[in-house]
Amino acid sequence: MQNNKLILFFAFAWLLGPMATTTAQEDKIEVMTVVVPPKPIKRGPPTYPIRSLQRGIDGWVEVNMMVDDTGKPFEVMVLDSSSPDFERTTISTIQKWRYEPAVSNGKPVMSSLRTIMWFEVGGSSGAHRAFVVAYRQFFDAFSANATQDEAKALLTTLEATGVNNRYESAFFGLANFLYASRFGTSLEQMNYLGDALSNSRVEEDEVFLPANEAKFARHELIKLQVRNRHFKEAQDTYSYFEQVDDKEALETFKPLMDEVAALKLNDDPYEIPAAINDKGEFSIKVFKNQVYVAEIEGKVDEFKVYCEKQYLSFAVEPDIAYDIPEQWGVCTLTVAGTAGTTMKLGQL
Repeated sequence: MQNNKLILFFAFAWLLGPMATTTAQEDKIEVMTVVVPPKPIKRGPPTYPIRSLQRGIDGWVEVNMMVDDTGKPFEVMVLDSSSPDFERTTISTIQKWRYEPAVSNGKPVMSSLRTIMWFEVGGSSGAHRAFVVAYRQFFDAFSANATQDEAKALLTTLEATGVNNRYESAFFGLANFLYASRFGTSLEQMNYLGDALSNSRVEEDEVFLPANEAKFARHELIKLQVRNRHFKEAQDTYSYFEQVDDKEALETFKPLMDEVAALKLNDDPYEIPAAINDKGEFSIKVFKNQVYVAEIEGKVDEFKVYCEKQYLSFAVEPDIAYDIPEQWGVCTLTVAGTAGTTMKLGQL
């Protein structure tokens, strides 16, 4: 718990720093096949939701989408967002965007992209006073080993201040991670660290935590990704360490990533517990190329597979393994069904 106290101390000291402005960004996909990704040629801005604009609230929406061989987006799916208020305008805006299509072997092909749309009112410079005060209260109580009920109440108070911009959102994610590190699950810790790191995946993405704390958070993230069997995501995090030349991380986690690479090559299946969210979906990057669902409690309708070179959706039956061809490249699997459905998602 000593590391948690350290990150809290320095993060609090950073709260009043400047806030950067960012526009929509796409992930740089790790290329398994020779594919030139789509290039934007027309990307108009979204309409800011009136209620959020009037209240001065920033937001973000992360989506997965396909771009067809003419450069037109389709199957735009929200993966996560700061608020549902921003989701509809994001989808309608992206549907109007146009790209130069991805190219493979000299020919245009359909391809997947993961994009974050940022909404910023502008003029913010760090955290608002109410947020800083509430964060200080959480900081002091957590450092003094508050009970779970006390810490949860303080988190609720922190959230009630509004979490109005991306800067505050990053620190709110950090606070939730610290809470989960003591009272929650490793899966919750992993997800909250993504929020704390502003969902950044490449060196150019904006991160609002101070450098030392962001580095610590990403080192914790890769361990949690492996622990929760999100192996492809862990490989992506390791690629980030290569981008920023984090020699300490490259050396520390190389044995772990060698073990992950060996897992991909063997024939042993593995399963992770999964739950369909309130949008009716669960998504994960494909690590092994045969996937299945088992022990379903609720209703699963279909698989949606977003790949570098292909998109496919189909009805799914429990305990049947479905093959995703290697030549499709890097893929994200979405399981669609009834919100609240639990299952085991297997890969082999």
